[in-house]
Amino acid sequence: MNKLAVLSVTIAALLAAPLSAQRGTGGAITRNPPGTTGFPRPGFLDPGPIERRPMIAAHFGPIPFPPADKPWVRADTAHFILFGATGENAARAVAHDLEKMTALLTRTSAYFRLPTERTRVFLFAERRNVQPYFDAVGGARVDASGITLRHVKGSTMLIDTTVRGGGGLTPRHELVHDLIHRDDRPLPLWLEEGLAEYYSNAGLPIREHASRLRGRLRMPLSQMFATRVEDPRAWTFDFYAQSWAAVATLMRRDRAAFWELLKDVDEGRDTASAIEARYRMTPRDFEIAMRKAAAPAKSLVMESGPATSIEVKPLARAELLFELGELLGRVKGREEDAERHFRAALESDARTARPYLERAYEGAPERLDIAFPLFSLYVTSGERERADGIFARIVDSPRGYDARKLLLKTDLARADALARDGRLREAVTILRDLAPKMPGKTRADLEGEAVRLERMMAGGNH
Repeated sequence: MNKLAVLSVTIAALLAAPLSAQRGTGGAITRNPPGTTGFPRPGFLDPGPIERRPMIAAHFGPIPFPPADKPWVRADTAHFILFGATGENAARAVAHDLEKMTALLTRTSAYFRLPTERTRVFLFAERRNVQPYFDAVGGARVDASGITLRHVKGSTMLIDTTVRGGGGLTPRHELVHDLIHRDDRPLPLWLEEGLAEYYSNAGLPIREHASRLRGRLRMPLSQMFATRVEDPRAWTFDFYAQSWAAVATLMRRDRAAFWELLKDVDEGRDTASAIEARYRMTPRDFEIAMRKAAAPAKSLVMESGPATSIEVKPLARAELLFELGELLGRVKGREEDAERHFRAALESDARTARPYLERAYEGAPERLDIAFPLFSLYVTSGERERADGIFARIVDSPRGYDARKLLLKTDLARADALARDGRLREAVTILRDLAPKMPGKTRADLEGEAVRLERMMAGGNH
């Protein structure tokens, strides 16, 4: 057996058992900046007959990607970026409606504030495709038509357009949450949910809610006023119905007084006393008035104003997978799924996906879910300077083992090919560069291989 054959066998052995007993103990990747939370919202309660959807089991395994044979579009407006599997016309309609509602709300009260960045909205056309993302964001089985994830850069909405109202009323409901949300001091939940329901149906009665208000209220007003987002009662139809009825009653009686009331409550005044002061209604009077919320009412006027600029274009699959990966990357515990989406985006079309991942990495280099796919791309495409820059950031992270393993596999294959071709000097350069990046015995083995090659070169056996 000649020396080159022996060298090849040694390299093969390194590849067969790389970095044994050297795996780090970093544990799971947990990137969850302050303020990054998912807020599941029960969906719009349809004003018509109740339609029961078959329950779908919660999804907690790897999230399946949207079907590749279903086209998506992207619609850009001044305040939104919509990604729709619903077709161009439906995406345009939702985008136009959201812009009109945004204009109405921001004119109505200073409590409605535009996010610093455009809100992203995903419009799914099949329940089975959106359900895993609902569950991932909500952290539990989510039976809703819409859900909003708030994060450090704004908000992302997921909408199931297959339910009645899913193409219009659900996005409006989520929009109210988006515009009125405050991280530092949230409004009382009954006010926020009541406003979301009130504006979702343009101020008109919601018959399903009204049907729950006959007779004595099922949830005492004091309990409704005190309900918080973590309270199980916040998920009940009764809470939604009463919150809607409370806001609708106050809005119809005196809209200007409503915003003064909101300010009173926001500043810490007791809700019941604030209602009595602004509306001259005792809790008993208020309860009686709420039962009349089913009475006919005028629809809110959403003026068209200047023509809304909406740019619609086909959405590349790589961009869709990247955007869904970005969504998952903001959910604690879903970083692995985020990375799967980023990898799939690169595999689908690296030329399209690469700029998105690079921009995201530049903005948050600590994100391993983005860093490792980019590192893999750079290593396999031979862009070693870029790869080394990322390696220095992730080598001591929980992905350090995988990064070393990928480098070892790639560079040993290169060195082996060069050695077989007689290009020993180039093979030595690779091994010398690789060795310091490896721990313990692996580093020593690589340095030993480099010495062997150098001796072969010195002896003229090349």
